[in-house]
Amino acid sequence: MMMMMMMMMMIMMMMMIMMMMMMMMMIRLYI
Repeated sequence: MMMMMMMMMMIMMMMMIMMMMMMMMMIRLYI
């Protein structure tokens, strides 16, 4: 159970980082 929670948290963090990077790229493109 604990391992599953940790894995889920890691995946969520990775997704958030990816989204942030995409947003930054889009902003840069616009500018």
